[in-house]
Amino acid sequence: ITAANIAKYDRLHSLVVFSDADPLAFSRDSIAGWLNLAERWLEVANAWDNDARYPYVLWNCLWRAGGSLLHGHLQVSLTRGMHYAKIERLRHDAESYRQRYKFDYFEDLIAVHLALGCAYQVGQTTVLTLLTPVCDKEVWILTPGLTNEAIGALYQTLETFRDRLAVRSFNVGILLPPIAPVSETWDDFPTVIRIVDRG
Repeated sequence: ITAANIAKYDRLHSLVVFSDADPLAFSRDSIAGWLNLAERWLEVANAWDNDARYPYVLWNCLWRAGGSLLHGHLQVSLTRGMHYAKIERLRHDAESYRQRYKFDYFEDLIAVHLALGCAYQVGQTTVLTLLTPVCDKEVWILTPGLTNEAIGALYQTLETFRDRLAVRSFNVGILLPPIAPVSETWDDFPTVIRIVDRG
């Protein structure tokens, strides 16, 4: 279910509350269901406020990752004017890279990681173990959208964290391009799913 967040960081900010309270009791199907509900919430929120066009989905699993509740939940938000700062910075940097080098930043990022054996692809989805991680075990999933391939890659990554690496606390940030037309260019900006181990 969705529910309003009592500690809002934006005007349109909601929760997707998991049916199972244990945030580590996830499956591929449950992740697909949560993300489907998050996308539906974003559509309804945009219909309610057409000027809110910049979406973000966040999953802080347990307290070390900043999760304020033990019960599993995603946060979903939609903002106006411009994207959240780090997402806008990535878009700006990718666009500057294109203008300077005449190549697509994300395609080059994928090519380098594939060449070094730090990435794999499933259809149009690429999973990268970053060469320059911000946090421990940082993984990026670059995909055209929240497709079945992307959800499968997210589940496999989180299953590996949980079952093989004994990670109990993690962050998942889903960086999405605007859900309606905006003035700045988002050409070739993929959906970026960032996953980090928080201990």
